[in-house]
Amino acid sequence: MMILFFADIILIIALLVTIQTGFQYTISTFKK
Repeated sequence: MMILFFADIILIIALLVTIQTGFQYTISTFKK
């Protein structure tokens, strides 16, 4: 149960980081 919860948190963090990176990349590309 605890391992599943931990994996869930890691997955959410990974998704947030990926979205944030993609968002910053889109903004930097759009500014050019």
